[in-house]
Amino acid sequence: MRFHKFRDAVLNKISMKFRLRIVCLWYLISLMAETRKHSLTFASELSGTEE
Repeated sequence: MRFHKFRDAVLNKISMKFRLRIVCLWYLISLMAETRKHSLTFASELSGTEE
């Protein structure tokens, strides 16, 4: 499955403000990744939006 189709399918299931939906999407993806570090920090690093 291509990422944009997966992204759109997940975002259509989440009913929140757009920015919060994007954060939730990346957090869900980080939970699916094989790692010991499941956190919002890891999700932001994964998405490339860390500050």
